[in-house]
Amino acid sequence: VFAISGVVLAGVQEGIHAVFGAMGTENHFKDIEFGFIKEKITPYCTSKAPLTKGMYILGSLMPATIIGLGFGIAGVITGNFLLMIIGVCQIFAGAGDLLVTSMLLRYKTKGKNVIIMDHPTEVGLIAYERN
Repeated sequence: VFAISGVVLAGVQEGIHAVFGAMGTENHFKDIEFGFIKEKITPYCTSKAPLTKGMYILGSLMPATIIGLGFGIAGVITGNFLLMIIGVCQIFAGAGDLLVTSMLLRYKTKGKNVIIMDHPTEVGLIAYERN
């Protein structure tokens, strides 16, 4: 049950990235792309269009917030240890997203208009500044 929930929730996590990413692009879901990295056994969701800093942060944090905190809180409220552990594991599963978000939060725009793009080949992002 635990392993199956991890696989299913990995897909749900990418779906949440897609929903919030699509909210920040002009063409919505047409700008969202899904994939799977076989070598790392990792699904991913990426935006082909630029996002504002705020939308990138929102889309990055939502899966761990919704799934991780949701299951964790439900587990604590109901006393269900499995739900709580699934929530904790989903927060850990979002560690990469949290790392990228923390880097972006430390990035000072100094009043410039900044757009963010997912990196085309690596985990992470590219920030473009407009004067």
